[in-house]
Amino acid sequence: MAPDGGYGEGPYYAHYILGYLGPFSVHLANTMDISLFAHPYLERMVNWVLDNEKGSGQYTQFDDSYEIRNFYLPLIVSQANSGIYWDTWLDSQPEFPQYNANMIEALAAYREFPVRKFRSPFFPGKFYADMGQVILKDRQIAPGFFVSLVDERERWFADVHEQIDPFSFELSALAEDWIIDGGYGGGTGDPNRDYFISPQANSTVLVDGYGTDPNPLVGDEPGGRLDYGFSTPQFAAAGLSHVIGDVYLTRHLFYAGGNHVIVFDQMDGGTPHSYTVQYNYLGNFEDQGNGNVRIGKNGKQLNIHLLADDVADWRVRQNRGLATGRQGVFGHSVVQFESETQPNANGYGKWGVAPDSGLQK
Repeated sequence: MAPDGGYGEGPYYAHYILGYLGPFSVHLANTMDISLFAHPYLERMVNWVLDNEKGSGQYTQFDDSYEIRNFYLPLIVSQANSGIYWDTWLDSQPEFPQYNANMIEALAAYREFPVRKFRSPFFPGKFYADMGQVILKDRQIAPGFFVSLVDERERWFADVHEQIDPFSFELSALAEDWIIDGGYGGGTGDPNRDYFISPQANSTVLVDGYGTDPNPLVGDEPGGRLDYGFSTPQFAAAGLSHVIGDVYLTRHLFYAGGNHVIVFDQMDGGTPHSYTVQYNYLGNFEDQGNGNVRIGKNGKQLNIHLLADDVADWRVRQNRGLATGRQGVFGHSVVQFESETQPNANGYGKWGVAPDSGLQK
């Protein structure tokens, strides 16, 4: 676990660990008067997990992550300074059958805050510099718009459950997941395991069709870094970077509220390369030309616009991928923006894309 609360095996396994620590913490409190979740590391871990709830009822799925796995939050509400926030967050969530197994512990441990509800200044940008993650959202609890961008630091890599997935991008809006990460698949024994741990399973940037080379002797540095992040109550921005071969990649995010975000990618290479910026999406695809793509489902839509002077240098195509859902592995589509050659001779290219998830009926 990173000092800022990020968990190296991903959000799913963070839930898994908290599911055991919650009942254990009740035992410690009752027998030894120790409030386990008063420890700032564990308190920050819970806050990191809650920040990764996308407003769609699901959590981000980078590294080895299945869909939602709940831990019973009332077990620990009374133990930490963030308890009022946790209690308010819990009120926003639907009931889950899994809670019943924890009911006895909950009755013994739960302390409700009937008057003091969570009040705190809201900033749309959350920056986990130790872990290597940026979260943007329109409100703290039950967000209507959510973005996650991951560029994990190697210091906090997990072992068997680590996926090297720099620039993994997820976007949810209007209670729907639109741009996703491939997740866990069918577990470490999945016959498609090589796909799920590959960059192709992420919404990311590829160089010559490939991502980070994980070879420990001659490959790339697998970790990335958060170069900057700042937020006001109305605006947030961040930049993350990593290296593939001789190409230095930077991805910038700009969010000014509402249902849209600007993604600005820079690729600086010393020799000619082709670049692919791909988004794994859920929905029906429509290529509207000139770098504009529309994805629709359930009477809603997501618009992706290529914002560049050199639109003609990029082409849009579809591909297929795999994802991890509540009922197991399923197929989905991928939209890829491709530049066959470098945009200019000095090995420096830049472009932007603006997802716009406006409700259309």
